[in-house]
Amino acid sequence: MNRVINSDTLTLAEATTFFIQTLASEDFLYSQETIKTYKFNFEQFIHFITQRDHAKTTLANITVGDVEEWLATMRRNDYSHSTIHNRVCSLKLAFALFHDYHYCSDIMSKITLTKRSKSRRTRANKTKTVALTKEEVKQLLDTVRSYTVRYSTTYLKLNKKKLDQTPSYSVNGEQWSAKKLRDYLFLTVLYCTGLRKKEILSLTKGQYNPTYHLFKAVVRKGGYIQDILILDLLEQYIYVNDTLPISLASLLELWLKDLPDTSKLFIISASNGNTITKTWSRRAKLPMQVKPHQMRHTFGTHLGNLGVNPITIKELMGHKQLATTENYIHADYRDMANNVSKLKLYSATIDADYKITKLEE
Repeated sequence: MNRVINSDTLTLAEATTFFIQTLASEDFLYSQETIKTYKFNFEQFIHFITQRDHAKTTLANITVGDVEEWLATMRRNDYSHSTIHNRVCSLKLAFALFHDYHYCSDIMSKITLTKRSKSRRTRANKTKTVALTKEEVKQLLDTVRSYTVRYSTTYLKLNKKKLDQTPSYSVNGEQWSAKKLRDYLFLTVLYCTGLRKKEILSLTKGQYNPTYHLFKAVVRKGGYIQDILILDLLEQYIYVNDTLPISLASLLELWLKDLPDTSKLFIISASNGNTITKTWSRRAKLPMQVKPHQMRHTFGTHLGNLGVNPITIKELMGHKQLATTENYIHADYRDMANNVSKLKLYSATIDADYKITKLEE
């Protein structure tokens, strides 16, 4: 980066625009959500500066003292360490870019954060996400499948025309509303792919490949592209001793049949995604309110219980570091014991076959 510019006349608004445009360029692989976060953090700093001193209108006017005062204000207002750290990282990146382009000196190189204090907000005291057991997943999905909306006689009379026009789907001889089918698929795809909520809400009909039962070219966190397998966890783990009531592949085919190729798989907001999981966990009378990210933890845990290699789980979950994957795998020790016993039986069978083979030779 060798472009020389007049740093004295660069306004704070222009600096913000330059920062965001640079992050969105091909030199960086930040997702839109990450760019949005950096933009918000930098704008918060600029707002603080301009409110404190209206004379500061250019980037060259900002000093180390301004940054330190901003940090002190956040600490006085009891901002969490993670929030402060996040905002400092945003400023460090911004001023490193400004320095590279000769806009100003890298004032953030002189800023150091104090260590995290031992308060109620420390990681040790943070509530860990609990994965659902396979019985709880089965109970959740069975509740959606068997749920029937009961309307009062008065409601039916007043809304007959509206209800007649509402699309429905024939599933195993039953009539499912579009909302019921959508909710069932949303929960099932969450569980069988391990995708993050934002990743699943970005899926389109055109990305689904029925031949290989996967979603093509899914944009993962960090901006990289990955094909996502839809694992048969329901059949292999949840309903292993029962007949799988409904095939996920057939439900997806039914749901996607009338959608245009460019349509989103689930046309819902992020908050609606939370509502779906919380509503059905309440109706299923589970001991906790389930969140979409909890289904991701459950995905990782159940793969671990099935004996899948952690490195494979890491790739399926889209993690960069194996240590991150280990936080998602909460082993069910009863299942682990069953798997170990099966492993011993398998090992004994191999030994027996080997000995017989040796004797025959």
